[in-house]
Amino acid sequence: MKWLLLILFCLIVLNSTHKIYINIFSHSLPYGAYVMVKGYPQRGNYASSCLTQEIARYGIARSYLVQGNCDTGTVLVLKMIKGIPGDHFQVKNGLLELNGHSYPIMRYDSSARVLKSFYKEKEGVFREREIYFIK
Repeated sequence: MKWLLLILFCLIVLNSTHKIYINIFSHSLPYGAYVMVKGYPQRGNYASSCLTQEIARYGIARSYLVQGNCDTGTVLVLKMIKGIPGDHFQVKNGLLELNGHSYPIMRYDSSARVLKSFYKEKEGVFREREIYFIK
């Protein structure tokens, strides 16, 4: 029993330092522990990020997010990388077109509530240090 408590304590500490991410709540990625590694993010990797203040407030108000240690007061979100520097993208008519693939921008959450739109229609190429996450 002591070992289990020690392991849980260590995981909580590591999670708060942003060195390890433990997903046991979100259905948007596989459950498990994710460890931060050095290197340049590649398409298909997972990456963590703090959200903008506006999106964080919305997520907390809708109970999508819980309190955490990001500057915005939420937990880090972990998502799969789909777009990397040099990739062309276009956001138009409720779709994200990226590398020849179209991704619908969600209009409703899993409870059928209308989602607020935070995107702006635009087109371009991801610059250095820009990546795009998808659910």
